[in-house]
Amino acid sequence: MRVALVTNGITSTLHASLELARRLTDRDHDVVFLSHVDVAATVETNGFRFVPLQADREAFDELRAGVAALRGGSIPARVGAALRLPVTAWRARERTASARELVEQLGAVDPDLLVIDIEAHVAVITAAGMAVPTALTTFLFAVEKRPGVPPIDSWLRPEQRAEIRSAWDAVRQRSAAARRRRRWSRRGLVDRFGPVSYATTSGVALRAVARRRRVDLRRCTDTTQWLRPHGYLHVPVLTTNLREIEFGDGASPNWHYVGPMVDTSRRDARIPGDGDRPWDAVIDRRRSDPGRRLVYCSLGSYWAADTRLLRRIVEVFAQHPDWELVIGLGGRGDPSALEPVPHNVVVLPWAPQVEILASADAAIVHGGSASLNECIVAGVPMLVCSTGHLDQNGVAARVGYHGIGRACDGSSVDTDRIETLLHEVLNDPEIRARVQGLSESAARPARRMAVVELLEEIAGSSSARARRHGESAAGETWT
Repeated sequence: MRVALVTNGITSTLHASLELARRLTDRDHDVVFLSHVDVAATVETNGFRFVPLQADREAFDELRAGVAALRGGSIPARVGAALRLPVTAWRARERTASARELVEQLGAVDPDLLVIDIEAHVAVITAAGMAVPTALTTFLFAVEKRPGVPPIDSWLRPEQRAEIRSAWDAVRQRSAAARRRRRWSRRGLVDRFGPVSYATTSGVALRAVARRRRVDLRRCTDTTQWLRPHGYLHVPVLTTNLREIEFGDGASPNWHYVGPMVDTSRRDARIPGDGDRPWDAVIDRRRSDPGRRLVYCSLGSYWAADTRLLRRIVEVFAQHPDWELVIGLGGRGDPSALEPVPHNVVVLPWAPQVEILASADAAIVHGGSASLNECIVAGVPMLVCSTGHLDQNGVAARVGYHGIGRACDGSSVDTDRIETLLHEVLNDPEIRARVQGLSESAARPARRMAVVELLEEIAGSSSARARRHGESAAGETWT
């Protein structure tokens, strides 16, 4: 089976996609990655083929060049540029809204199965108009309004029914307000008249794609859930989380909890070679002196690290010279911003998180699902200092509720509270037992390969490919 895997290129989701691809290849399936983000180095370092998607970037570059021509040169040159600009914008709009490049690249790959990140909406809508079996992937827990399930950005727990209803009302109000603000902004004008970005979350732009791909968004999407601008009703979704740490009734039946996608042997082109690995000395000290406690800290790779929170964490370790701390900034910060640091703290611009977690006694994380799952796979208890982005509050709430760590609001927690919570995480045997139990469950071969069997089932029998070629002209789609 040939699988085309479309990723949005975000580090955490890319790593999960690479592990999914590895499991597919273990069953002799071929995997090709496509993305509008240049992740070729990481994908190819891990042994997979990469196909770049560049049409939206090229279209925006052409439009910017046209706008720049209006600002310089002679008056006749400006007039000419003004006359050409509407045509340039129209052509860019048509080329990107039709998803022509994506259709052509998928045609060249000729996949038996499409696996697409749920937030790569242009790709999802394009797939809906094609007769190719499709599954979506996400790092999120349940995003629908269901009994006992609060919005994923909330600290609420299942028993807080009244507060959950109010929180969902607030989600709808915030979404409506955001749409109004965007509609009359400069971005809103681009949504209506400019090129369509592969990464767009604009309902206006996505409806333009849907019209050209002859997809009825009203029939196949759900606008009442948390993920904006919409979710999808008639296509299976694979969430890379464990059902055991979900809330309430969880997600709808088309959501499948396939568990952590963590490749413990993954290679990252950004990690330095053997001659420049300062964390090795920390791990060696931990191994030679089991009484020393090693804690790994990462506040994510998508947003810039919260320097104030990191300084408070460093202060805790200054008071505990028998503890070791390795901080990974995820490429989103400058180590010198935390200097000076005590001798038992190492700050890295980019850290091999999975490798260090394998030797850690605990982790301090920000509430991203990728870090959650990597801690679970490593059997490492965690202190979640949520920085409040996207789903981080919801992840933190689940960690505390299910007793696999401790959680706090990273924007307001002080040094004393961090120290207290970290003591509990390091020394509570029940927390460690729960995390290690989840780790063992996730590592079972049958559970690891269940996601591949599910995708094989979605792709259909060996005759599905021939049947698809024979029926595609009739417009059979998953919508």
